[in-house]
Amino acid sequence: MRRILLPMFLFFSAVVYAETEQMLWVSPDEGGRTHKNIPSMGIKEATFAMLRESLPEIDIRVIPANNIRALQMLEDNPAACAGNKILSKDRAERFYASELPQTVFPGLRLYTRKDASVTAELQAMQQGNVLSLPLVLDKMSERQFGVVGGRRYSDEIDSILLEPSWRQKVWIRTASDMGAGMMDMLLSGRISALLEHP
Repeated sequence: MRRILLPMFLFFSAVVYAETEQMLWVSPDEGGRTHKNIPSMGIKEATFAMLRESLPEIDIRVIPANNIRALQMLEDNPAACAGNKILSKDRAERFYASELPQTVFPGLRLYTRKDASVTAELQAMQQGNVLSLPLVLDKMSERQFGVVGGRRYSDEIDSILLEPSWRQKVWIRTASDMGAGMMDMLLSGRISALLEHP
């Protein structure tokens, strides 16, 4: 897999908050936290704090929502905003986005449990070779490869994950804790591998 830096943008469904004097900040966690077990961490929380500080006259309410629900709320509510989203062509046509990225993530990495049987197989296959996602999925047991529901990985990765031949191998997590929750699932042994940013 190629390493890609993904700019993340702040999305506004419409710039009407000045008229309504209320804005809905749609975030996977209350206060925009990145991980439920680590308070005060992450770009979402920092962006939320800057918004609240810069717009004291606006009543900003936090609405916890996973990616799928967040995008639906941006569609349905003109006062809704969300941060830390990848600006795709489709999203650029549907939403307003900040001119500059909020943050940049290094490319995705494949994480596996050290004690998972698939780890040794993948390490042996990787010697001098690049692992392809179909090769990795082929080695997975049912529902042992984790991804976050509603997240855009890339056109290539998304199309592979949607192929019917791989669906039974993939666990799609749509809970509000998203990547952090998926990492918890890996650490607890509920899945054997996942794609995530470092």
